[in-house]
Amino acid sequence: GANAGYGWGDAKWSNLVAPAGNIPGEFVRDSMHGGLAGVQWGYNRQFGQWVLGFASDLDWSGVKGKHICFGNPGDFHATCGARTDFISTSTVRAGYAMGQVLPYVKGGWALAHDKFTAVDIGIGAGPPSQPDYLPTKAYRSGWTIGAGGEYAFDMRCSAFIEYDYMNFGKNQEGFTPSIVGGITAPFTASISQKMSVVKFGVNVRY
Repeated sequence: GANAGYGWGDAKWSNLVAPAGNIPGEFVRDSMHGGLAGVQWGYNRQFGQWVLGFASDLDWSGVKGKHICFGNPGDFHATCGARTDFISTSTVRAGYAMGQVLPYVKGGWALAHDKFTAVDIGIGAGPPSQPDYLPTKAYRSGWTIGAGGEYAFDMRCSAFIEYDYMNFGKNQEGFTPSIVGGITAPFTASISQKMSVVKFGVNVRY
């Protein structure tokens, strides 16, 4: 089948080793949001009114966000951003059929491909004074739980709506200046990421 939806969440940056003597601790929380679309496939087996199965999906994602980090515009600062390029999940599902309606719960593994950036480096409120950092790209593995409802139009076609919560934990990411020297210096940050997704979709059974 195919699906489309909307995702939102946050990426919380914790400063492990930052330039310009920034105080350790959480220094930015990117509020992320955006659309997504993709495909899903799986297998279901019905036992009386109970329906058990597994499903996997792969979705292109435009979920992203950015925020001022390393302090504020009156000090050494940058714009720290996070974007999720795609999301994939593999879950088990259990539902209870009531005529043509199937409410269900699901849970399992989630994978995301993210791009983290630190750009617009500057001191004070003026324009950026140094080149940007190179972007950091990473695959992040986590877990997901969700619930939804599916409506069968006939023996083959159905439509569904569901909510999924995803937690990708915390990973340490490294950032390197695009040009070495000046006020910029390599730094690392620990980034934790959580996301919620609402999906609408259609399925065809064979």
